[in-house]
Amino acid sequence: MDVFPLFQLPLVAMEHILSMMNPFEFELTEGIRERWSFDWTTDKSEIGYETNDSTESIEHKVVKYSENPIGDLMKWHYYIKEVLGCQFDSISFNLSLVPNQNRLISDRIFSHQASIPRMIIYSSRDESEDVKYLLNKIKSCDKLFLFGDHYEDNFHVEIPEGRSFLIINNAGFFNYEQLLGLKYQHIILRGLTLTNQEINGFLKSYIACESHLDLNTIEITIQSGDIMDVIMDIPHEETTDLDTLKKLTRNRFLFNDTKAYNIHRFDGKMASAIMTRAQDTFNLCLAIHDADS
Repeated sequence: MDVFPLFQLPLVAMEHILSMMNPFEFELTEGIRERWSFDWTTDKSEIGYETNDSTESIEHKVVKYSENPIGDLMKWHYYIKEVLGCQFDSISFNLSLVPNQNRLISDRIFSHQASIPRMIIYSSRDESEDVKYLLNKIKSCDKLFLFGDHYEDNFHVEIPEGRSFLIINNAGFFNYEQLLGLKYQHIILRGLTLTNQEINGFLKSYIACESHLDLNTIEITIQSGDIMDVIMDIPHEETTDLDTLKKLTRNRFLFNDTKAYNIHRFDGKMASAIMTRAQDTFNLCLAIHDADS
């Protein structure tokens, strides 16, 4: 039996057919395990269709010509939201592509969906205010990635609530209170400018179970090339245990040192600390595990 090209139909026809389908029929449609992506271009030479088959799925890519790509994107957003009743699971937003449309897109996407499982934001210095505008629209984000080259002077923004991953490529705007308030399990803050004393305060807060109870790994830029400048007076144990070092490696911490520093939390959990270096930047890396492991 030939496959009916449901998702190649015009929006109105597709909406009409889907409205007549019962949940069982719709489940069969989903069970085909096909994935479609739609791009819009103002260059007619780029339009076309391609498909890639794998053992688990079939991926289709349709590139359509449009004199108003953002307008057509918004039409598809309406279709996904109102007709299929779907929520966005992942959004990748490059704020440098159509900067004059950034706030319109932000308003449209997050007017009915304040939470997003996964969000990736690319930006340059010129889009600093748009980054702030966008993040203020998001109530929670389970996995948030901010890949901004630079932000304008005195830039500051609150980070949405989240549980799994937070990666900020240029975290110079981050303050001490924000660091203590994070509840993500995996955190990377590159370009952080907190003082050694503030990093020490973060470690003490973690040890006292006052913050970061669910933390698994963290990598943050520090202002010293000596890890003891942030550990300071915190009780710790130096270790050359291979299993401990392998755990740090498994968490993708790249280092040449053969020694780690173990610190114990009041509830019995242990964190292994190491310092990494990339050019002239030093990072404190922690991997948390049970004291018995």
